[in-house]
Amino acid sequence: MHDEGEAPAVGVSGSQGVQAGTGNVQNNMFVSKPSLDLGSLSALSLHAAVARLRAVPHNEVVDFFARVSSQDVAEVLKALRRVDDAKVVAVLADINPRKAAEIISLHAPDLAGLPIAAEAIEERAIGLQWRGHGDVGHLERDRQMYCRKYEKGAIYWSVEQGAHAIGRAFMECYTSADYGYPTTECEDAIQSFEKGIICWSKPNGPVFGVTGEIYLKWYSSPPGLPLTASESYKGGSRQRFTGGVIYSSKHGVFIVLPDIARVIEDEVPVADELRVTSSRETDGRAQRFQDSSGNEVIVCQSLYGTHRVSGPIAARYRELGELASWLGFPTSDEISADGEKDQLFERGWICYREGVRAVRIPTWAYPLRNIIFWIIE
Repeated sequence: MHDEGEAPAVGVSGSQGVQAGTGNVQNNMFVSKPSLDLGSLSALSLHAAVARLRAVPHNEVVDFFARVSSQDVAEVLKALRRVDDAKVVAVLADINPRKAAEIISLHAPDLAGLPIAAEAIEERAIGLQWRGHGDVGHLERDRQMYCRKYEKGAIYWSVEQGAHAIGRAFMECYTSADYGYPTTECEDAIQSFEKGIICWSKPNGPVFGVTGEIYLKWYSSPPGLPLTASESYKGGSRQRFTGGVIYSSKHGVFIVLPDIARVIEDEVPVADELRVTSSRETDGRAQRFQDSSGNEVIVCQSLYGTHRVSGPIAARYRELGELASWLGFPTSDEISADGEKDQLFERGWICYREGVRAVRIPTWAYPLRNIIFWIIE
């Protein structure tokens, strides 16, 4: 029996809390979840220990690696890398750089650049005021680069180039193909990469990238900014620019300038454009193409305009020596009517009638072509 006025003992065994007194105040006594510790993980198989590390929140794994001795994490780190290398990279990036470097030197020498990358990326993010804006992703390794994603884009680091940011507007394009390391940040709406460029063709317009073989050709002789993305074309690809079109095919990679690009149909270039002088000493340009049937087409640009020479007329023009022949530059497009095809050149015509070989006819004899064909037939 207890003394009068003495508060009775209250049992709380097995409960989450107790309500005491008349103020309806409940005192909760929750037992905190035990954090990861080396002792508990050491008691597990490596498989179970790795599964535990992968299951718990990122910050708890960071705390665990920050607390334990660098020598004591060897086995579990090695096992974790075999199944989830990305998690190891993310965790080591978020612990003290000195501690991370120590662990890496002992157990993961291939990650030697990670602490430097993590600090450089963090400094760049602070400089851009990207820190604190939305969620920040974990550090990731992309080949020999490291990157961290932010609400406004991503920052990449490499030994050769250091830390460079890629804005969100360019990220979708960047991840769609292999552009390699960023080598600059976006300047004047264009950003350069080890294997390409990404840019706006006009302020706040669509974003287009240039990479691969087309980029190598563009780099050697830039035909302006891209107007479209690269597209499949005739077993290869092509991409339009403000100053022309670049084609990539089994024949090679060639630039076609706008005036010539306007007159080609379904052909692909088989050679670069050349500056030429005709037998009449007219200066101009010429470029060779191949049509879908494998026939050669030549397109010429001169003071007479831009004209394509194709089909049987092109075959006869080639036999005669093309621009070096007495015919010179084409001065008209092909004229077709009633099975006849005619084309005018500087010094004469090439005329073709179905079933009859194409013939060259001097300008003065053109009105007599029917008689000429009748003689040939």
